[in-house]
Amino acid sequence: MRRMSCFLLIDSLQTYMRYVGDCDSSDFNSPKKAKECWNVAVTQLHKQKLNINRLRKTNLRLIDRVINLSSLTNHLRQQLLLSENAENIATLPGSSSE
Repeated sequence: MRRMSCFLLIDSLQTYMRYVGDCDSSDFNSPKKAKECWNVAVTQLHKQKLNINRLRKTNLRLIDRVINLSSLTNHLRQQLLLSENAENIATLPGSSSE
């Protein structure tokens, strides 16, 4: 088994740009690297847009599910996360902020 220096192995690897932060200002001197940086930025923006839309939809679904305290307690009872005693305590007339 032959030993290789870690430095030689690192120098021989080609850098792969995955994030916008991997691009440097010197990368925009060559057209090939500039296009690669551009594609990385566009891909990153597309992923972030999809993530934002997914989070918005999740938030809207949660808001629709929990409109008030009674719907919250019903939902928690269906998920078996709330006992009947806890539901009675939560729905006391003095404990509600509605």
